[in-house]
Amino acid sequence: MLEEKEYERNNKAIVGMVLGIVGLFFPIIGLALGIIGIVFSALALKEIREFKQIGKGIAISGLTTSIVAVVIHGSLVLMMILIYGIVTSIVSFFESIF
Repeated sequence: MLEEKEYERNNKAIVGMVLGIVGLFFPIIGLALGIIGIVFSALALKEIREFKQIGKGIAISGLTTSIVAVVIHGSLVLMMILIYGIVTSIVSFFESIF
């Protein structure tokens, strides 16, 4: 009779995927959630490889969604800083003329 070996699922992979997905849809905290999701997903991939756990696909999707969230929200933050700098320089230019 063959014994069925039960594998343990990595919970950090699930947390990383959830943080990546949530980070995509919340612009204010999406950058922080994405960074935390990257950390959890990377740790999950390491543990999955080390302890022969299941959940590699979930960890990879968590890593992917978290990276996308960081790129999207990081670029939005940089655009806001750039726009703020342009607007303040235009206002100071017009204040110096008048």
